[in-house]
Order: sequence, then C-alpha cells, then structure tokens
Amino acid sequence: MIKLRVTSYFKPSPVLRAWERKRDRLFRIAGARTRLIARRKIKKQTKNWIPQPGSPPRSPNPSSSKYRRGLFYAIDQRTNSVVIGPAVFEGENTASAFEEGGIVTIKTRKGRRVRARMRKFPVMGPTANDAVPYYGGLLATINN
Repeated sequence: MIKLRVTSYFKPSPVLRAWERKRDRLFRIAGARTRLIARRKIKKQTKNWIPQPGSPPRSPNPSSSKYRRGLFYAIDQRTNSVVIGPAVFEGENTASAFEEGGIVTIKTRKGRRVRARMRKFPVMGPTANDAVPYYGGLLATINN
C-alpha cells in the first residue's frame, strides 16, 4: 500500500484579485469598443434623407447629438457583466423609444407637449451583432 500526502499552501485571494483586474480591463475595452461602434452608427442627416424603420437614427449634427453623446457603458460588479446603452435624458426614456418604437411625449417648437408615435430606429441591437467578431480577438488577449 502506498500513501501519498501532498500539502500545499495556496492563497486564492491574489489569484482572484489578478483575475478581477483582467476581467475589469476586458469589460472596459469591450464596453468602450461597443459604445464606439454604436456612436458611429448615428450618421449626419442629409437634406433628402427619408427615415426607414429599422435603420439607425440620424442627427443634423452628430457631434452634438444628445442621443449619440448619451451612450454609456458601466461594469456591473454584482452580476459580472458590462452594460452598454443609452441613458435616460430629459425625464423621458426616449432611448428605448428609438430601439423599440412606441409612443413618446415630445415638445414642439412652440413649447407644447404632444404625444407622437415613433417608428423603430435601433442602434444597440445591430451594434451587438457588429461587435461580436471583435470580442473573439479580445478574449484571446486576456493573458497579456
């Protein structure tokens, strides 16, 4: 009969901390890249542009567009994930109206508030599909 006893001293906390740093770095890179792809989808509106449902929204001045500048990402430590998408601004969740369509309250030029039906102009759904090829290469760099 052979008895083998191996004892080792292993502290998991430094290993876990190193993994969390790598994971957070990966999430920051993935979130920033996906946000960049989404921001680039919002193009300048041309004079004769006719909006088509299912195409990304356009803006007369994309660099100052509230919707374009309102795209953010955040790392959720509790669920170990990154959340990327538009923020709520001006008290309305118009960001979800862009993505899913629906009825929104808008302010007219005369200052009156009216309810209007909005067609779908998704940004984050198509962005997720465009960003998937990038994630494969990003996962390969996790050991660096």
